[in-house]
Formats: sequence, structure tokens, C-alpha cells
Amino acid sequence: HRLLVIILISHALINLIEIFAVKSISEKKNIIQLSLLSISISLNILSLIIIKRLKNRILSNIISFICICPLGVISCLYPEECHIYLLIILIYTLANFSLLLSILISILIIVDITVFTLTSRMRLVLLLISNMIGIYLNRLLDITMRSAYNQLCKNANVRGTLSTEHRLISKMIDSLMPPKYAKVIMEDFDVFRERVQNVNLSRQGEDDLQMTTFRPLHIERMENVSILFADIVGFTHMSSNKSASQLVSLLSDLYGRFDDLCVQMSCEKIATLGDCYYCVSGCPEPRLDHARACVLMGLAMINAIEEFDEDNHEQVDMRVGVHSGSVNCGIVGTKKFKFDIF
Repeated sequence: HRLLVIILISHALINLIEIFAVKSISEKKNIIQLSLLSISISLNILSLIIIKRLKNRILSNIISFICICPLGVISCLYPEECHIYLLIILIYTLANFSLLLSILISILIIVDITVFTLTSRMRLVLLLISNMIGIYLNRLLDITMRSAYNQLCKNANVRGTLSTEHRLISKMIDSLMPPKYAKVIMEDFDVFRERVQNVNLSRQGEDDLQMTTFRPLHIERMENVSILFADIVGFTHMSSNKSASQLVSLLSDLYGRFDDLCVQMSCEKIATLGDCYYCVSGCPEPRLDHARACVLMGLAMINAIEEFDEDNHEQVDMRVGVHSGSVNCGIVGTKKFKFDIF
């Protein structure tokens, strides 16, 4: 587009110089021709500016064709002038025609000029050169547009991939800690990602160290919290005659049931330590009935392990303890984050 604007402006300046350089009366008849040509070139420059801002391709093609028509009329009326070269170049570029259609139109123009006017060999050579320049610009424009389209598609794919990864990370963090702290972690992650994208490669290690060292600790003290701590009675006997994969499968089944109970009883799971399972109520979201929620959770766990024994033909039981008081809770760790209570 910039190259076309330069060509059009240069051609318009030459025509204006010719207009103001006219001195003899006999030559003033050409002023109308040059004026019309200057107006046509101005319209083409305007069409370039408009097309660059339009998203409708059909409308852009219509505007381009309308703006080229006056130049085509002038070239037909005055075929001996050099305007025909500019017309050929514009057909290949501004008209947005396909390459084959542009070549066909240019050939028709050359044949018309050759048949109806006395055309020298030099003029034919110039016409052929104009066609070669037009074909080159047409291919260059096509390659540029395809490259821009491919880059746009790549950017869209990268944006979609980043969005998917962000959702997966958010979902994973939500499964590991309460939503209140998961949101804080995601905010820190977004800030860190922006900082990494904006730093120089030579400073990236330094910036990572600074981010790790000075990341704010999200720890707070909470009153009126109840903690439930439970362990499996008979776990040693159960694990003595099981393979590692069988034992992990049984624990996954049992702890999965406990996780469902946590959601039902409004408790927050903290962690599992081998055959131990502990959760809290009233933290990180305060609850007036935190003690009752933990007691109900313990009773439900006893019922759940009885069902577990029946389903898996095992003989294990639960030992459950509940305590109420004050805790410090928050996210610990610099690289592997974990929500914990103290």
C-alpha cells in the first residue's frame, strides 16, 4: 500500500508540474486531461486509505474498481500518453483481481493499443515491463496477505492454547486449595507471567529469584475453627497382604468418598498422610456451626468406611478426633504451593 501511494503521488506531482508549466495557448487543451488524471490519481490514493480500514472485501473491491475506472477512460481517450503504464500496475495491485484475470485484462489493453494506435517497439517493451512490475507487485501483495493471515491464525492458536492451559491450571489449583487462596495464586501467576514476558533474557534468572524470594506470604489467623483428624484402624493388617498398586487403589477409593463428604458437610480438606485424613471447618471461610460440621463429618466417615468394607471385603475402621480453637492458615511454599493450617 505504501509503495502504491508513493507511485500515485509521484505521478500526480508530475502531472501538476506539467499543468503549471503550460505556457502556449495551444497546449492549454491538455489541462483538462491532466486535471482529470490528477483527480483520478487522488481518488486512487483515497481508495487505498479507505480499503486499509475496511473489513468487507467485496466493498473494497467495488471501491477499487470505481476509482480505477476514470484512469481507464483517460487511458482509452489518450492511449499515446504514459498513463497506460500506471493503469496496468493498478490493475495488478489495487483492483484485487486474481492474477490470471489481471493478466487477461492487461493483454486486452496491450492488444487494443497495438491495433488501434501506432505503437513503437520501445512502447511495447515498456508495456511488457509494466506487466512484469504489476505481476511482481501482485505476487508480493498475495504473499504478504497470506503471511499476515498465517500469522493471525498462529496467534489465534497460541491464544487458544494459553487460554486452555490457564483454565487447566486454574482447575488444578482449585482442586488443591480453597477458592479464596486459589484466586490469590492465579493473580500471582498472571503477574509473574507478565513480568517474565517483559524482562530481558539476561535478567530472567535474576527476576525469577526475586519473584521467589519476595513473594508475599498469604497467612492469616482465624478464630473458632474446628479440626477433624482421622486415621484408619487396621491399616497395617490391610496393607500387609496387598501389593502397592492394590493398596493405592483402595486408599484412592476411600479418600474419594471422604472428599465427597467434605463437600456435603461444608468442610475443607487439608491433606492425607498415609492412613491419616484431616480436614477443617470454619477455615478459610468462617462458620458458626464449625464444630457441628466436623462432628457430622466424623460420623459420616464412619458410615462411609463401613460401606467401603462391604464393597471391598475388608475389615478396617476409623478413629476420629475433633478439636476446636484458633489456627494460622494460608499458602506455604515458594515453588510447590500448599494450603495448610498451624
